[in-house]
Amino acid sequence: MEYREKDYLDNLKRKVEVPDIVWKKTEEALEQIQKEGKKKRTVFSRCRWTAGRAAAAAVAATLVLGTVTVGAMSLAGWHQNVADELEASEEQQTKLSGEGMVTDGTVSAADNGITVESIQTIADSRYIYFWFKVINENPKIELTQNDTFRDFAIQVEGQDAGFGISGGSFEDTGEEGVYLCSYYGSFEREMEPGSIRVKADFNGISAYDNHLQETKTCQGTWNLEWDVQVGAAARNIEVKKEVPGYEPVTLDRLELSPISCTAYFEAWEGDAEEETPVLAGFRMRDGSIVTDFRGGPGMSSEENGIFKSSEGFAKVVDADDITGIFFIREDYADTGERELTESDMVEIALE
Repeated sequence: MEYREKDYLDNLKRKVEVPDIVWKKTEEALEQIQKEGKKKRTVFSRCRWTAGRAAAAAVAATLVLGTVTVGAMSLAGWHQNVADELEASEEQQTKLSGEGMVTDGTVSAADNGITVESIQTIADSRYIYFWFKVINENPKIELTQNDTFRDFAIQVEGQDAGFGISGGSFEDTGEEGVYLCSYYGSFEREMEPGSIRVKADFNGISAYDNHLQETKTCQGTWNLEWDVQVGAAARNIEVKKEVPGYEPVTLDRLELSPISCTAYFEAWEGDAEEETPVLAGFRMRDGSIVTDFRGGPGMSSEENGIFKSSEGFAKVVDADDITGIFFIREDYADTGERELTESDMVEIALE
């Protein structure tokens, strides 16, 4: 057992009265986890040991159930599947959590032998990402990766969550009967840092083939409601430069966070809905180019004729390391036959 984990256990023993047999079984479970694989770390991460009685209750519940989920949480306290999907390092996870962007799962709903549980939510002032666990305990129902919720609605503060919510296909976790599904969306308005109320409603589960032909898997209704923390943009940059090839369109400023970017443009003669430059990627300090986006663009007018375009990232980005921003060339013809290359984009250097 590593010193850090043993230290947490000893600290809990001093704060909480728990029978010796519970601690003995807990220590045995931790040792067994480490024997089963160096890459899969224990579920007992730093953040889980700070609330004495809650942690002790979690330990006791795990022992009563007779199971230990190996590798479910990263050392920084994120759900491991979320960390892997966003390619977030332990340092990045800790930073986002510290900036108030991460909310652990706090709510679940069950119907027809299937439980839907919110496991993690990440949000900044523009974008929000949801991850849910789907647990099937109904022996008469078989779920697969072709399944998804037939109907769903996610609302924030009583309003639809932005320009659109996307995602939702079930992903296999390797654990029998357990799947993950994720959604993301952009807010219709800029959200202030702090807590917001989220409501998610799911109805029915269906499988869809490559031709979008539906096969209904089961009925059910799952309604969840919980509070989500919203973090602020990590970096605000005044740019005041024309976008090459889009003259006279001027990039006024940028708002960057580890999970999204919003570009603001000064007004110009023409159709803003059709002619707003489309975000394509970023140049990082090491010279690499990041073009992994998840959603958008979302564009709407603001006061004084300012227009904006937003994109959510497909992976966590170190906003302080962004040195340039790319837009798709105005004359680029998208044939859908190849991926974007640097020659298909124009760049504005950031100071």
